[in-house]
Amino acid sequence: MRRVSLAEQAEQQEVCRLIRAVQRGEPTAFDDLMACYAPLLKRMIGSFSKTTVLCEAEKEDLKQEAAIALYKAALGFDLGQTKVTFGLYAKICIRNRLVSAIRHRERKKRKEKADSLKEVSVSSEVGSSEGEVGSLLAEAGELLSHKEQTVLQLYSSGLSYKEISKELGCTLKSVDNALSRAKRKLKECRGKQNGGIGKKMPTEGF
Repeated sequence: MRRVSLAEQAEQQEVCRLIRAVQRGEPTAFDDLMACYAPLLKRMIGSFSKTTVLCEAEKEDLKQEAAIALYKAALGFDLGQTKVTFGLYAKICIRNRLVSAIRHRERKKRKEKADSLKEVSVSSEVGSSEGEVGSLLAEAGELLSHKEQTVLQLYSSGLSYKEISKELGCTLKSVDNALSRAKRKLKECRGKQNGGIGKKMPTEGF
């Protein structure tokens, strides 16, 4: 068994002191505990950001969820037991809450997918009337990925490539690729609606 260093012992004692303070309801105790576990929260949120496309607002939501999980872990942790460290217990609690938050987010987005597509106005990009655009987007809803939909919506609302890149936390090339894929898929969908003979979609702006 690995020997615990004096520094580690001191750190564990400080964490236990903060947990007791949180459980007693001391005002600043949780802020101090958050400071101790900020690197852990950052790493865990970062790991989800690598596998899921998240805008800045969604990343902030995950930070809040992680903070709530840490707080509940502190309230529920049994300081009298020695089998599980608080660090491991907190990590499990945080991961479970983040997984639940991501799953809820994805369910909500799937549910709103069709409606959100109908609300997008891209008349200037596709050279169609508002009614035709709504019909086209609804038809293509099954074809576009979540990222393609998001980029297309932001672009259609007037945001520049740079603004979209900043909002989604991705590169300008990634924005351009997503818009290109969305345009191609919408064009193919429109071609099917017109029996393969229709007005070509303009390429300007993509």
